[in-house]
Amino acid sequence: LEMDRWLLKEKLKEADMAVAKSQLIMGVEELRKLLKKEKDRYVKFSYFRGSMETYHHLEWFATETWLNDLATRLGPYGKLAAFVVEEPIVEVGVDTYCVGSKIPENPMWGYEVKDAAFLATTDPLPDRLLQNTQAFAKILGEYDYRGPVSTEVRVTKDEDYFIDATCRMPSPPSEIQCALIENLAEIIWEGANGRLVEPEFKARYGAQLVLKSDWIVEHPLGLEIGEPENVFIHGHFKIDGKDYAIVPEEFPEFGGAVGIGDTMQDAIKEAFLAVESVQAYQLRYDASAFRDAMECIEKGNKLGLDWHGKPKLKKIA
Repeated sequence: LEMDRWLLKEKLKEADMAVAKSQLIMGVEELRKLLKKEKDRYVKFSYFRGSMETYHHLEWFATETWLNDLATRLGPYGKLAAFVVEEPIVEVGVDTYCVGSKIPENPMWGYEVKDAAFLATTDPLPDRLLQNTQAFAKILGEYDYRGPVSTEVRVTKDEDYFIDATCRMPSPPSEIQCALIENLAEIIWEGANGRLVEPEFKARYGAQLVLKSDWIVEHPLGLEIGEPENVFIHGHFKIDGKDYAIVPEEFPEFGGAVGIGDTMQDAIKEAFLAVESVQAYQLRYDASAFRDAMECIEKGNKLGLDWHGKPKLKKIA
């Protein structure tokens, strides 16, 4: 369901769930023809997901270089590669877990700025998102699925479209879940044995900044971490008391700096304190990404997704 995007769409249709308008494009050259004519499209890839992340096409001038590079990396497979091209809509995600066809009554949900940041809330899930997630859980029940699941939903005024499912703990916001859920270990253990446990949240909101370094693509990365309880590292290990990170794929993302709080501003402030405590070679993160995430919250509110702690953009630097 996660790796084959077109199969997912077929399953959604079988479950009478809304499916966003999209095109299945076979081959890099056919994709090139389409993107030359269209603007503002999202391009996604099945199976060989490590070859590319979701790409936001705006103008052909910028996209041409990206597509030329992708064609080189795919080589002969580029003639057979299956791309899904979708129109842009406001995106929101539910981050929870599923046991059979059951999900918690009160899951975490929020908005992601791709590969940069995430803002999460434990406020009650809007009914329309709850119904959408429950419908997908029935599909997971066909597999007797037991484990974490994150959804990606595109919302409009009149309809919600289920886009993607992540049947694992994605980054972000799994780092927020680790910090925010008091009984996460119990949830995982009991879920593996077929028993659903409701989450016990430590706070109302969570915020995460994605940590990146180009150095880690080819080397282990040495780290100094001043706020270890709020910094989560992929492939973390210690040698002689020194922290290191190593990632198996050629991605610069190596972890997350997290904050939690009973107000969104407190969670964001704590996330900034966490990221400022990290020292690493070629470390980078997008300090403006929270502002982008809050703009997504505002758009979601206008579409009827009630985020109770409405963002106050002027208070965030």
